[in-house]
Amino acid sequence: MAALYRRLLFSHPLRTGDALQLAAAWVASRGQPQDLPFVTLDARLAGAALRKGFPGLPDPGEA
Repeated sequence: MAALYRRLLFSHPLRTGDALQLAAAWVASRGQPQDLPFVTLDARLAGAALRKGFPGLPDPGEA
């Protein structure tokens, strides 16, 4: 997970905790992010999650 965390941190404009949360969600999804909704009210984190393939809740435009 550490390598994934570093990749996310440097490839998206995320804060440290946000990159950790996204990396943990990726691990929990077992590489199938489309099957695990990603819940956040942070627009930056939501955008990164959507780019990684997670369906978002709520829609960042509605938050």
